[in-house]
Amino acid sequence: MNPRTLGDDDMRERAFAALRDPEYPAKRRASFAVCMAKNPAADDKTLDYLNATSRDYVVKRAIAYSPNAHDATLAATVRSCKDETVKQAALKNPDCGEETIRSVVETSVDPYTKRDAIGNERCPGDLAGKAAQSDDSFMIEAAAANPNLGPTGVDAIRAKAEQNDYLRRKAAANPQMDIPTLVTWLDKNDPETDLGIAHNPNTTPAMLARLVAHHKGRARQGNYTSTICAHIADNQFAGETRRMAARFAGLNWPDAKSNTLHGLSNPRQYWADRGRSQYSFSGEDDLA
Repeated sequence: MNPRTLGDDDMRERAFAALRDPEYPAKRRASFAVCMAKNPAADDKTLDYLNATSRDYVVKRAIAYSPNAHDATLAATVRSCKDETVKQAALKNPDCGEETIRSVVETSVDPYTKRDAIGNERCPGDLAGKAAQSDDSFMIEAAAANPNLGPTGVDAIRAKAEQNDYLRRKAAANPQMDIPTLVTWLDKNDPETDLGIAHNPNTTPAMLARLVAHHKGRARQGNYTSTICAHIADNQFAGETRRMAARFAGLNWPDAKSNTLHGLSNPRQYWADRGRSQYSFSGEDDLA
């Protein structure tokens, strides 16, 4: 459908009339509705009308994927359809907000979909806190990584992480975790927990230096140790520790200093792109 069609009020009303025409087969009307939902000119009025008049999950999924769907439209679409793919599509929409996330948690029967909702960066802290205090392992794990987790939720995660290594590893990178807890977790000597702490923006320079000192003798072995050093080299608040981490991880200091590794989750790919071994050192010149 031509984008200009839905941009004109008269043409839009004619399109709505075609959807109501009983002479059109149901499948054809659904196909027409999907085309309208995917149209870049489809506004909230169009999307709301399609959601209210169609029961087809394919139409609702097209609405959920629409870049023009606002949070209220996404929430209404989620509440009006039981299909889990519609809820998952709504969570992936850039305009997914608090109302949509609450609607997904309230209506979804799939634990994976609920986990994705709680783990969403836009999930409100009170909802994440309730998940952290629940008995649902999926919800607890998602809450552990939620950056909006409140004090009550943090306390619940901290208590449960004492007996749950996987939960501790998820929570280690959460910026809401307090420094004393992270320092205690450093004593676990668990590389996966160390990786989360290295990635945590609240980790102090002293803690990062301790991580480098602990892992510098193992960085040539690759795996988590090199990844940890790469994350420390990428941390803008690590001070001079970034130089040491870059050296032990085999990274060029200018690259680390310019923050080209920001968000890096697989340093092996970085080394592969540079055409050299991940175990090689850059040399003192790179650290100057």
